[in-house]
Amino acid sequence: MQESGQPGHEGMDEAVRRAMRRWPDVPDVSDHLSLDRRGRWLLHGRPIEHRRTIDFINRHYHAGEDGRWWFQNGPQRVRVQLAYTPWIYRWNPADGLETHTGHRVVMPKAAWLDEDGNLLLETEYGIGLIDDRDLPAIADRVRAPDTSQVQDPAVSGILDLHDRQLTIRTIHSAEVPERFGFVPQ
Repeated sequence: MQESGQPGHEGMDEAVRRAMRRWPDVPDVSDHLSLDRRGRWLLHGRPIEHRRTIDFINRHYHAGEDGRWWFQNGPQRVRVQLAYTPWIYRWNPADGLETHTGHRVVMPKAAWLDEDGNLLLETEYGIGLIDDRDLPAIADRVRAPDTSQVQDPAVSGILDLHDRQLTIRTIHSAEVPERFGFVPQ
């Protein structure tokens, strides 16, 4: 299972690693923290707005081998409820795509369009939803497939991104968690 783009716990603050060693059996917390479709952290359904808190959560956001995503808060894992995918990708005009946690995307691998018109990308971090506010910038990079070369009805376009041409295939939203190995709730 893919972690947050960082193997193991190397991206964690030393204070968090110390707390994990000191209190190894603290039970997980559920139903408090969620990630919305725009990459915002919500606590009990309300957006977290404190910048240092957001940065702390971003640094300690990981996935377990069971496909569940969590935030390591000191010795305690806080399970994250996902509105759709574990990653939200944003378009930064200066740098291109980045994750909702601020990691720059360098390796887009594949693209999908679901039945509701949501654009999903698989990158070196995993599957993620394009933030809907960035769709106009991304749409400028989409073109129709050459029908003489592509006869597959599941192909809905070609996305030119980071010097790569990604075939945009259709996918049903209900298939996304199983296909990409994560647990949304």
